[in-house]
Amino acid sequence: MSTWTDDHNDPIPSQPPVENSDVTAALTYVRAVQQMLRQDRRRGMASLTGLFGDGEMPTVALHGRYRGQILAFDIAPGLTKATATFYAHWPFWLGKTFNAPQQSGDDIYLRTLLRRARLFWPGYRGYVADTAQTYRAFPFRTHVAASILQPAQQIMRLDYDLPGNPRLSVARTMDEVVQLAGDVYLGRAFVHWWWGRWQPVAYFVLRSTPDPVQDE
Repeated sequence: MSTWTDDHNDPIPSQPPVENSDVTAALTYVRAVQQMLRQDRRRGMASLTGLFGDGEMPTVALHGRYRGQILAFDIAPGLTKATATFYAHWPFWLGKTFNAPQQSGDDIYLRTLLRRARLFWPGYRGYVADTAQTYRAFPFRTHVAASILQPAQQIMRLDYDLPGNPRLSVARTMDEVVQLAGDVYLGRAFVHWWWGRWQPVAYFVLRSTPDPVQDE
């Protein structure tokens, strides 16, 4: 098992008290959606969209390390299946770190795939040594915004359009995050295509506990 440490020196805001039943209910629904995605992908994706719409702007700013799991990809026919198959064998994305006072963070990746990442982004210089099993990369800025797909909903936006991030790929991405219950957060990743449209391409879950979809 990898060792997870928090290298931020800022005080970590505590999560507000939440009934365990709320967390359990959220995790139960997430697992049910995972099962539905395997049986009926269209219904599963619709359920994820609905679940995201039921989420709320996080009540406390995220700070520290959050274990992540991708629930579904939705890129394009063929590419979606290929990416999901690759992720099933090599879960390359493992979560995120957040620095609440600086309104920033970055992503955590599997270290065994670092060589492939360097080949894919040969000009990127922002890799950060992390644990023996992980590395970090691709910083983002956080702020409150309206959801792209549901403008009436307030979400936490993670903006990757920063100097140093690969301009033709990572800098054209953005995440939205909402709180389902306690430390259970649902995220939605977007890509801004060259023809000018934001497209949701993946859903993911974040938790500050070791397993994103494990009960308390």
